[in-house]
Amino acid sequence: MPVRATTVTLVLAGIACASPASAAITANFDSTQPHADNGTARPSASASVATAASNPDAAHPPTIASPATGPSLLSTALPLQPGKPLDAAELANHYGIPADSSKAKLLADWVQKLTADPDIQRYYLSSDNDPATAGPAALARALGVLDGMARISQEDREQLLGLTTRALNNAPPDCGGLRNLQMITSRYLSMATESDAELQAQLQAMFNLIKQSTQTTPLPQVTPGQRLRGQLALSASIADALNRDPSEADDLGLLTSGRQAELSPEAWCKAMRLYRQAFDKTPQPAREWVTLAELDSSRRSAAMLITALKNFTATVPRQPASAPKVIDYADLVRQRVQPNIVWNGRSDHRETLVEVHCTSSGSLESVKIVRSSGDRAWDKAAVEAVKRSDPMPHDQNGETPRSFTITLRPGI
Repeated sequence: MPVRATTVTLVLAGIACASPASAAITANFDSTQPHADNGTARPSASASVATAASNPDAAHPPTIASPATGPSLLSTALPLQPGKPLDAAELANHYGIPADSSKAKLLADWVQKLTADPDIQRYYLSSDNDPATAGPAALARALGVLDGMARISQEDREQLLGLTTRALNNAPPDCGGLRNLQMITSRYLSMATESDAELQAQLQAMFNLIKQSTQTTPLPQVTPGQRLRGQLALSASIADALNRDPSEADDLGLLTSGRQAELSPEAWCKAMRLYRQAFDKTPQPAREWVTLAELDSSRRSAAMLITALKNFTATVPRQPASAPKVIDYADLVRQRVQPNIVWNGRSDHRETLVEVHCTSSGSLESVKIVRSSGDRAWDKAAVEAVKRSDPMPHDQNGETPRSFTITLRPGI
């Protein structure tokens, strides 16, 4: 029974708050890396990348402390993994696009355009198996996406920011228990209900972002005066929202002061929606200044992490006598789930894609089918096998990935 852990999103979040000085960044490029719980950047993100980049048995590097951060305005979900092939059919299924539709054709053409571009092929689709450079390269790509977001046109930025707002509005009242805009965007963004023209514009904006993240052209600059005027305009929009709903003042105050853990999932979700709506109603050019200021603050924090990681990697002694131990997380999942499959039916042409959400300790939070085999009995057997496998195994960083998908088939 082949089982493979996969993902369809590369997620990068530039996380900033009302004060640009307290910005930080976190990046996840692999489904086998745990996601943050609350949408804020944590020093441990850089530590885990640094450890994987050097020696899994080495001490953790010094972390860069950053002040508590408030809600993010930026959350760019890119549907690709560095070094991994793109699957247009899987992407269409993920975004709720019917197979063989005109939208699926647009998506397939977009994938072909990405893979044919030499800059994107070299920067994102080539693999790097050297553990000494993989960590810095991952953070460098994160920095590249922030730069790309700054280089694209204002119209493209509006397209991408709108995707996160739509996903947040599509989410249930408690945002599915998630406190992470990247995961919310990945889980609740659907492109099936929009027109082909709208989808084409969004795919083009996403292509421009990926392309511009590989370039080295100068970045647009925001003056101190523009930063201040942008923040004042955003504050005015927030004040106007609170005038309409004064009961949200306390929850929004906790959200913007970095005390998000004190909010219930539903309170977090409602406060985040209010914050995003206030941002979306901030008039131009002030909204553009806020966005560019946040990008600038986030990229400065990312650059600091990259420098610290490179310095740390350079000081960690190599161990040439033995190669670092590599754990295949997909194989760990296969070993856990396979003995729990109970199935006496036919085994031919049955394949079910299951999405799994866990705590970092491995406890199952949810299991759902994202692509059915067409056989309800086998689909049910696949889901029950995963449930009987609770808890899920830990990855090599000692934690279980918060979200991943596995393909289950009957038989060996």
